[in-house]
Amino acid sequence: IVDTGAGMCVLTPEAAKKFGVPEGQAVMANGAGEKPVQAHITMAQSFGMGTATLSNVRLVTIDLPPALQVDGLVGYTFLQKYAVTLDYQKPGLTLYEVGTFSPKQGVQSNEMKVRGNIPTFPGALDGISGWYSLDSGANATLTVMGPFVEANKLRDKHPNRQPRIVGKGVGGFVFGESVR
Repeated sequence: IVDTGAGMCVLTPEAAKKFGVPEGQAVMANGAGEKPVQAHITMAQSFGMGTATLSNVRLVTIDLPPALQVDGLVGYTFLQKYAVTLDYQKPGLTLYEVGTFSPKQGVQSNEMKVRGNIPTFPGALDGISGWYSLDSGANATLTVMGPFVEANKLRDKHPNRQPRIVGKGVGGFVFGESVR
């Protein structure tokens, strides 16, 4: 899974064993869920997607939620090396060697900053300007964090909220409120 919210590339322990990647150093890791979990930091001789391949890639091995049924995640340590376009209409992802990308005529580009290994873009929610993270591995269309909700009194503006599980990731369930 291409996960722009993953700070590193990720393999499940089973996939690391299958591909001959060493276990590496034990660490505690945090993900979308509430609980820290056991993980390992290691190096892979190569890591690739399609024709794009990197050598000596630092990655993490960690159990992923069973619902994903994948060998791992393509995260920041890989994506930082390429110009990337995400096409949600087709859907697809295209990687370009740095310096070779030029947008198609009529395509709008936005300012972007990388904060904590996650791409962020300027935007507005209910007329409130801010920087918003693009996390292609998230379950929701838009996730708004508590401090922003509180600072902008969004609970008052959206009284019809439904408490629910809004996601599941490394570390368990993510609880929140759903609003339309």
